[in-house]
Amino acid sequence: MSVCRIKLRWLVVASLLVAGLIVSLARGAPPQNSVSRSTRAIEIARLRFKLYERVDYPLLLRRLRTDIKLTQARVDSLRRRVKEAERFYRSPGLFTTIERLQLQLLEAELLLKDLRHEQTLLQIHNQDERRLRKLLIENAARPVR
Repeated sequence: MSVCRIKLRWLVVASLLVAGLIVSLARGAPPQNSVSRSTRAIEIARLRFKLYERVDYPLLLRRLRTDIKLTQARVDSLRRRVKEAERFYRSPGLFTTIERLQLQLLEAELLLKDLRHEQTLLQIHNQDERRLRKLLIENAARPVR
């Protein structure tokens, strides 16, 4: 019986060592879930870049250009109206109208200035935004450690 117990103990010890070896090897390998998460993160980063490059940036730029054209037309119209109304500046009834037109003109000019500045910033920082999104793709593609 003692020989049988010794063999059984060696068998248990050997099986525990093999199990420990298998567990340690399994921990070193990335689990399947981790691989799919990193693949998903790469795909998400690539899609965000693609959407920015093909949708978001062109739409923002188009919206700004449209707003600039409309505001410029409004400024031109208000300038003509102010110039026309100022011919009658001595008329007390038109004073309020002239003041209102001048304020509207100022508001439109300031808005136009802001829109042009926003467009300039968008164009200047487009390369930075694209680089950032590419770095996010590269970062997602790095292996998980």
